[in-house]
Amino acid sequence: MNASELRIGNLVYILGLDVPIDIGRLQAISEGDKFYKPILLTKEWLRKFGFDWDGYGEFLKEGLLIDCEYTDKGKWAAMFNMISIPYEIEYVHQVQNLYFALYAEELEIIP
Repeated sequence: MNASELRIGNLVYILGLDVPIDIGRLQAISEGDKFYKPILLTKEWLRKFGFDWDGYGEFLKEGLLIDCEYTDKGKWAAMFNMISIPYEIEYVHQVQNLYFALYAEELEIIP
């Protein structure tokens, strides 16, 4: 995981906890702190973010479709309004960043 792909608020894993990135954590990662790890994107995480499962292996939220069929590299495929996004998603922070880029809003965890 590279600090340049993270934004304040992205979730990362450290010592058994999923924590949001803040300035201090971002600086620690920039300086090479290896304790922080990316969180693998799973169906469970997509549900936590409010994506609806269609029953056929796809998750949808406001025009953003995340395909549960893995690409050949073991990552998730994404489409926006039926246009394929040439960006394979493997981690939670990547779907957070993609959602922010498309909607200019944070992807919130739904209780």
